[in-house]
Amino acid sequence: MKTNYYPLPKLGFAHLRSFFSAVLILLCASTVSSQSIEFSRYSRIRGNVGKKGAEYLFSGAYKDAKGKPLADCIVRIENVSIGTTVKYINQNISGQGLILPAIEFGSNNHLDSVELSFRFVPYGQGFERSEGYSFPFLAVAVTNDEVRNAMPFFEYDMGKKSRPIYGWKGMKGHVERIGTVYRTNAKKPGLVKNVAHTSTEEAVAVYSETINQFRVKIGVNKRFSNEIIYTRFKIDLNPINNEINNILKPMVYDFTAKPSESKAQLSWMIGDNSSIASIDVEKSEDGIEFVKIARIKKNRLPLDGERFQFNDNHASNHALINGYYRLRVTGADGKEQYTKTISVVNPSAKKRVQSLVVYEPEQSKLIFATPANWRQEKVEINVFNDKGEIVRQITELYPGAGIDIDLTDLAQGMYYIHAESNGEYALSSYLYSGTL
Repeated sequence: MKTNYYPLPKLGFAHLRSFFSAVLILLCASTVSSQSIEFSRYSRIRGNVGKKGAEYLFSGAYKDAKGKPLADCIVRIENVSIGTTVKYINQNISGQGLILPAIEFGSNNHLDSVELSFRFVPYGQGFERSEGYSFPFLAVAVTNDEVRNAMPFFEYDMGKKSRPIYGWKGMKGHVERIGTVYRTNAKKPGLVKNVAHTSTEEAVAVYSETINQFRVKIGVNKRFSNEIIYTRFKIDLNPINNEINNILKPMVYDFTAKPSESKAQLSWMIGDNSSIASIDVEKSEDGIEFVKIARIKKNRLPLDGERFQFNDNHASNHALINGYYRLRVTGADGKEQYTKTISVVNPSAKKRVQSLVVYEPEQSKLIFATPANWRQEKVEINVFNDKGEIVRQITELYPGAGIDIDLTDLAQGMYYIHAESNGEYALSSYLYSGTL
């Protein structure tokens, strides 16, 4: 069979600048990892150029520190949507871990995509061999050139042991998992399923362990345009040793929070259980000043890749659901990480009014200053401790200017005062240091 080599067009710096930030951390791996993946010259070994079933052999793609080839990589076009053509399987001139398929999406007004499979086999032993060459650890990142009048999307299938790399510089978007497939979320659910807009500054990254093959689907949603679109997707592959692995594997990821009946429901995925000492759930009224409302110790946490759920019991009576949440994760090494901050708003919550509590140390009590329009109404007050337990309940009819809250026998700590009246609520907090 005749072997065809394909020329690599010259690329300018502007075409690659959007990818540099996304691979910054993985490029650092070269200082600690002696092995590398390089995509340079390739040959088509089966099928028609750019069509479904075409296979391309990247000989000696995986090398050791001395440049000795260890494995070949076979890239196969598994599926191509109607009207879509893979113009070049690779436009990368550097070769180092980066493959740049250039794709022309036709004028059809729907989701267009290309699905590629990557399979590594022992070097020089024939691409028909069934056994693969396995990596102990492999990370894959995808970005794209800017696309007008369309929304790019990605999907990964890297097996059961795969995880997203959150916190990797360049990865901004959230991905969801269905079975073994990770995919970018829909920004407009109900209109186009499983699609998310991805700008040139974003990247989606996934890693897996003990892996020799995987699939990536790359495509665009052109529901608002019937133009022919020509763009490139950047697929970066990097074997990562344990030191870099520990940097990229997050302790927790996919932190979410939402209202649920009379509670705020928080959940997150465990990325690396072995590196976690504890997790503090923190809440804020304004998104600036945070207080700890719970601590989850290591023995309560699930295994890697499993989701943990936490209900904020302070959010009773609907009103207290409104607020901001974040996690402070303390590692086994004592270092701390913070998740993103999420606001939770219950659309059915009552109107909040300003409130004031004053501490009277001689009588060990708080005085709740009653809003003017509450003074001729029924007022109900619940006081919560930092575990979400109600420690005081007060109901007063026509309370006047103030309501006393007795603190006698209460332990030191943070307390939350939730008052309701006249279709409104007030929320205050007080750090009680105990009686003198």
